[in-house]
Amino acid sequence: ERNTWHYYGFDPQDADIDRDDYRQRFNMFDLNTGWRSYYRDSSKVNHEIGLDFYYLDDSYESNEFGVNATADLYSYRGDQFYNLDLGFDLISYNGGELSTFSFMTDSLTRLTASDETNAILHATPKIILRRNSLTAEVGLGLYGRFTNQARFHAFPDLEFSYALFNNIFVPYAGITGNVERVSYRTLTENNPFVLSQIPLENTINRYRLFGGFRGSVSSQLSFNVAASYQKADNTPLFVNDIAVSQENRFSVIYDEVKTLTFMGEVTYLNEGQWGATFRGQIFSFETENEDEAWHLPNFEFNLDGHYNLYDKFIIAANINFIGSRQVKSLLPIPDQGVEQAGYWKVELDPYLDLGLSVEYRYTARLSAFIEANNLTASKYDIYYRFPAQRAFLMGGVKYSF
Repeated sequence: ERNTWHYYGFDPQDADIDRDDYRQRFNMFDLNTGWRSYYRDSSKVNHEIGLDFYYLDDSYESNEFGVNATADLYSYRGDQFYNLDLGFDLISYNGGELSTFSFMTDSLTRLTASDETNAILHATPKIILRRNSLTAEVGLGLYGRFTNQARFHAFPDLEFSYALFNNIFVPYAGITGNVERVSYRTLTENNPFVLSQIPLENTINRYRLFGGFRGSVSSQLSFNVAASYQKADNTPLFVNDIAVSQENRFSVIYDEVKTLTFMGEVTYLNEGQWGATFRGQIFSFETENEDEAWHLPNFEFNLDGHYNLYDKFIIAANINFIGSRQVKSLLPIPDQGVEQAGYWKVELDPYLDLGLSVEYRYTARLSAFIEANNLTASKYDIYYRFPAQRAFLMGGVKYSF
């Protein structure tokens, strides 16, 4: 996979910039495989094994190699279900030397090359017990982080639910936690304008308390309403960089973030022909060191629908309504006072994005598609100083081996 991006978040009238100065190109090679057993005897131990290798490099001589091996073992013993989830995640990241843009003659900042190798090893044994309408999931997440030193963590993995009125109404509650991989790959997939020389810190989700109720009104209509409270160390937050760019690249600040979330979801499926899902989330963030959870929205509302016409045409539409986001700027903002900590705070407006796609399946393996995004031609910033395209159209052909 090869993707080219441009650091276009600047006013071209401010400087005479060569295209090579603000062009970024990512090259990705990804190979994954898996094995799965299908024992009909449920008392036997079934397994799902996955193996993924990838290599990522860019135009600034940064690269990353990753290996992710997973194994999921499970078996029934009467009305009890036993599960063991295993994983090994290794990355080796090399950040190339990064200099300022050539037009920034007043800055001689240079980020020296760096490299980092770290691994995450985890094992989560779990047992699921069912007694009449009560279901209890009891597990323990064991994690090891290995860099220049080893660190170990243990997290509860618990969920309890009780089915009422023949599964029409199911209250549930639980607590969980984990170690979440942060890599150059995950950061650039989230924000392709990030610096190619970046520190990497894995996120430690200390705990996530959750509760709510889900159920099915009918075989076609289901719902889920929940609230959760999460504490996470080393949460990556994107901040516009001024060390080697003019705020048209992003550095990463890691902070402890506590998140309170309210979520509601309704799904309708009509015998595989068409369906729709509405999902709404409201967020409240509390940070340890930073004033705000930079670039994280205070709400998200999504409506997705699809229609299958004779198994030949797949028509899909989506509407995304994203809330306002707080931004940290290190360059002066006209008519706005500076914060005591020496920066300016900006609020990005909420935005609405409408997308539509059509896929024609010529055979089970060969299909053609066309996608259109931002059909309302809304003007909004994806990230600070990076406005979205007023309309975006893409088409292609897919073939499955």
